[in-house]
Amino acid sequence: MSGKKFTRQKGFTLIELIVVVGIIGVLLTVAIPTISSYLQRSRLKSSNANARLIFNSIQTICQELEFAERNDPVTTFYGGEPLLDGSGNPVTKNGAEVSVGITDGSLLIYSINGTATVTVWQNADGDADNIPDTPESATFNTALADTLNDDTTRSSFMNRMERLFASQNDTTWVAYINGFQVQAVICSDADNNRYVGACPISTTETFDDVTDSAGITEANSIHQLMSDANFFTNFRNAFVVPAWD
Repeated sequence: MSGKKFTRQKGFTLIELIVVVGIIGVLLTVAIPTISSYLQRSRLKSSNANARLIFNSIQTICQELEFAERNDPVTTFYGGEPLLDGSGNPVTKNGAEVSVGITDGSLLIYSINGTATVTVWQNADGDADNIPDTPESATFNTALADTLNDDTTRSSFMNRMERLFASQNDTTWVAYINGFQVQAVICSDADNNRYVGACPISTTETFDDVTDSAGITEANSIHQLMSDANFFTNFRNAFVVPAWD
């Protein structure tokens, strides 16, 4: 008989490896959706917190403006001089002259990386058609000179925003203001980010889900919402109406 000893090599059999791989696959199937859901909730929570900070910051600025202009005949939002039509005649509504300013209207401030754009909704012609006039239209020849559409006023507004919300230069946000009252804010870390926070109603879904539920299709980010021709109405339907009506 030979004196050689045969030792059994240690290791896993093919069946054992297949079983282990199968178990890992099952665990990943369960874990990945959970992790993804956690990350989504975390990003939405952060965006909602920023939206509330921006909302409160802008409301503070609006209150300062309202207080400073309390005795001023020409205010940022309400104005105080006759609004003229394309022929230079005063625009009237219900027998009274309409003033320069954002009378009977609202505005959106749209900020990307600290650069603001202002768009005005104003039914200044008195026909109740709910069609937003713009600073380029005939009834706004020299109007809004003392509003946030003025470069100096807008710059001052954004400088105050920077002091109140340190991250505003790194955040995309949109604020809807009626008179001196902030009615809604949305924001995200990037212009095309689908995780968008809102205030006063916090978002619990991604941006495309929120806009879909408001009847707005193909708006997966703030950029896409603001690029649409009906962005003012879309913003109101998705974020203002649910909060205030």
